[in-house]
Amino acid sequence: MRTKQLATWILIGLSAGLLLAFNGPGAVARPHTACPDVPNTTRYTIAYGLVTLNGSPAEVGSRVLAYNPRNDLAGCFEITSAGNYGMMYIYGEDAQAVPPIPGMRDGESVSFVVEGAPAQAAPAFTWVNDWAYTTHAVTLTAMTETIIWISPAESTGRVGTPLTLTAAISEATNLGGFQFTLAYSPTLIRVQSVTIGPFLGSTGRGVLASIPVINPTAGTATFIATTIGTAHGAAGSGTLAEVVIVPQSAGNAALQWQNVQISATDGTPPPLDLQAGSITIKPLWKVYLPVVIRN
Repeated sequence: MRTKQLATWILIGLSAGLLLAFNGPGAVARPHTACPDVPNTTRYTIAYGLVTLNGSPAEVGSRVLAYNPRNDLAGCFEITSAGNYGMMYIYGEDAQAVPPIPGMRDGESVSFVVEGAPAQAAPAFTWVNDWAYTTHAVTLTAMTETIIWISPAESTGRVGTPLTLTAAISEATNLGGFQFTLAYSPTLIRVQSVTIGPFLGSTGRGVLASIPVINPTAGTATFIATTIGTAHGAAGSGTLAEVVIVPQSAGNAALQWQNVQISATDGTPPPLDLQAGSITIKPLWKVYLPVVIRN
């Protein structure tokens, strides 16, 4: 039994030695990841460092992706230690291959994305083909886009009948306050009221909401709300405000956002994705006399 175990350990040691020999002097072992396929070439550099997403260390399993200015994927790393990525190989272009293999070119800036969120790199990283003998420490800070949208995005109403819509939010992180202006066609729509929704104060922070400023001539409704307290800000999805409208004329009415701002409890503004809405307004019911009902 001991002879068999000794032989096994000898084989393991030989395998490790061969692996190091093939990697070459100074090489860094490439991680096994679940990343999408990245075109490999003989030209590359290596990056590593700290990475945060929405103000917290990026979780294990999060993926860091590197792109060239032509939006070609040049590198990817799946995080195995929270808040850290790398060593990540970022590959260079091989224009001589048939077909050519896309990648980075000397002097180009690398764009990083963490779980779909664009990341700021510190310091800004310029790619160079320096192989595995040089590694680059680059700290990545990423924020997901917070989505502001109208729910339902497409609705149907009838002239004279009030309709309630919601100003909704998704992907919020530590929300401390917001303001928006909803723009609409004043010939088709009249805004009757705007009231605060439950989401902003959902963590127990005190909510201070403004009186809505409705301009029926310009077709705008402006609403502002903020919070006070020591609790963490709201996160996730919910209703910022409820908007009651009264359709005035038949037609297709577009709803657009203007001057939208949101901020975390520390005043930091996240990137925004604003999604518009629309209402199909039907005319009043018409009744033609005489009405005859028969069995």
